[in-house]
Amino acid sequence: MRDDSLSRSDAPIDELALKEALTRVHDGGRLSNDDIRKMRASRKAAIAGGLGAVVLAITGLTIFRSPVNTAAEFSTKPGERRDVRLEDGSFVQLSGASHLTVTITSRGRYARLIAGEARFDIAHDASRPFIAHAGRAEAQVLGRCSTLT
Repeated sequence: MRDDSLSRSDAPIDELALKEALTRVHDGGRLSNDDIRKMRASRKAAIAGGLGAVVLAITGLTIFRSPVNTAAEFSTKPGERRDVRLEDGSFVQLSGASHLTVTITSRGRYARLIAGEARFDIAHDASRPFIAHAGRAEAQVLGRCSTLT
């Protein structure tokens, strides 16, 4: 004997769906192949959507975590001194009549002193070395207070 005390218009949607499923299983003894296919397709779509969201989140975090490519140019006039904070958190102090270019990528950080003198206080990042060029010399700056002329 079936309980029909809940009519379609009075019952919440979840209760109606449960009641219908129980009735179908009770009446037929099992779900049809079409019902099983629909449930499997629905489950596969939910799993694919969840995996897509995870991939999208990881990609977004990877992209926004490290700067891709930034370039900047700094210069001072004779007698002028300038303190610069770079995008990676490093600091550079330029003496008078200095000219410096800095490029920061996801693989490394590069500075080229074209003229004058620069003092570096480098933010530690083992995955991106800081390479400084002055004239024909090249140096990997490892930390605080390295001066190039």
